[in-house]
Amino acid sequence: MLKVDILLELLRSLDAHVNTLEKLRPASMEVWKEDIENYWAVLHGLQLAIQHVIDISAHILAGQNLSSPADYREALSELGRHKIIPVTFAEKIEGMAGLRNILVHRYLGVDPQKVFKAVDSDLDDFRTFIAYIEGYLRREGHLPSEEQGT
Repeated sequence: MLKVDILLELLRSLDAHVNTLEKLRPASMEVWKEDIENYWAVLHGLQLAIQHVIDISAHILAGQNLSSPADYREALSELGRHKIIPVTFAEKIEGMAGLRNILVHRYLGVDPQKVFKAVDSDLDDFRTFIAYIEGYLRREGHLPSEEQGT
């Protein structure tokens, strides 16, 4: 059973993390070389934001009895397969799962350039994800339509 209140809480928290990441976004890689605390804060914020995307995906898939993905990447692709988000967008964000694993487990170290790219140009993917999930919840009747107000 889909627990909409949990999804909405995760969406609000994801939005807050993205807002914080936008404030922490460095002007350049050189800034991070001088401000390791900011870099660490961004690493943690990015990890939390990605984990929220994964948790939301897994909750929808399980709550709607759609599938049991084998890993985080598959959870994101399954959202596309089930038309919860567009397939092309699912393919675009699948890499988040790998970045999350690197941030958590430090596989092969963390590439500061990839982190910089994620916060410099990919934060909009989180906002797009939020919009798609809210749209899905509206289509399924869990949220009022935009014409009715939220």
